[in-house]
Amino acid sequence: MTKPLHGRMLIVAFEGWSDARDAATLAVRYLAETCDAEQVVSIESEDYFDFQFNRPLVMIDEDGDRNLSWPTVELWSPSGDSDVKGADRLFFLVGAEPSRRWKSFVAEISDLVVDYEIDAVIFLGAFVADT
Repeated sequence: MTKPLHGRMLIVAFEGWSDARDAATLAVRYLAETCDAEQVVSIESEDYFDFQFNRPLVMIDEDGDRNLSWPTVELWSPSGDSDVKGADRLFFLVGAEPSRRWKSFVAEISDLVVDYEIDAVIFLGAFVADT
C-alpha cells in the first residue's frame, strides 16, 4: 500500500507535446484557482523559449488596447485564504514547456523547490490515445 504524501507538494504541467487538448495545464490552473493560490514567480527568460515554437500572443483588452503576452512559466503558492483542506501545502508550476537550456531551467526550478521547502514534485501530462 502506498503511503499518503505529506509536506509541501509542487504540481507541474507544461503546455505543448505532453498536454493533449490542454488537459494537464487546465487541470493545474483549475487546482490553483480552486485553492486560491497566488502567483509568486514568473519565468519569462528568452533563454528557455524558442519563439518560433512558443510565439508571443497579441491580445486586445476591453479598452481596445493591444497587449503582448510572452511565453512564461509561473509558480503559484498558497495564499492562506483557501477553504480547501490541504491547500496550504500545495504549489503549482504551469506554463510553456521550455525548448532549450533545460539544465539551467531545471536548476532555476530546483532553487525554487529548495527556497519554498517543497518536499515532493508531481508532473501531470496528457496524451491522445489510439482508439
